[in-house]
Amino acid sequence: MKAEREPDSLTAMVTRRLVRLLLALTAVLGVLLLANRSLSNPSLSWQVGDVKSPREAGAYQEVSVDEPLRLYVHFHEPLYVYVVSHDREDGTLAWWPTPMLKTDATQPIGAGLQR
Repeated sequence: MKAEREPDSLTAMVTRRLVRLLLALTAVLGVLLLANRSLSNPSLSWQVGDVKSPREAGAYQEVSVDEPLRLYVHFHEPLYVYVVSHDREDGTLAWWPTPMLKTDATQPIGAGLQR
């Protein structure tokens, strides 16, 4: 009886090791994919003022109604971008894309620096 069980236990042991190896390889590939993905995070910055003398906008900075406001974004791949504003008084307002704003920008936004 023992002689018959040994090949089964050997097969089971090899199968377990193979499954563990595949799981480890899958985990390593997942970590590598996530690490590469995190390297391509988009960056953005807001600027206020005219083109000749722009200033970096701070967090929660108040901006007058007639002051120019620009958003600069940098992507490593084309992405869909939505710009919204939220406050207690008006709720959430879509800034872009919106049919009220005429622009030549289209979705998805292309890779590289966009203004």
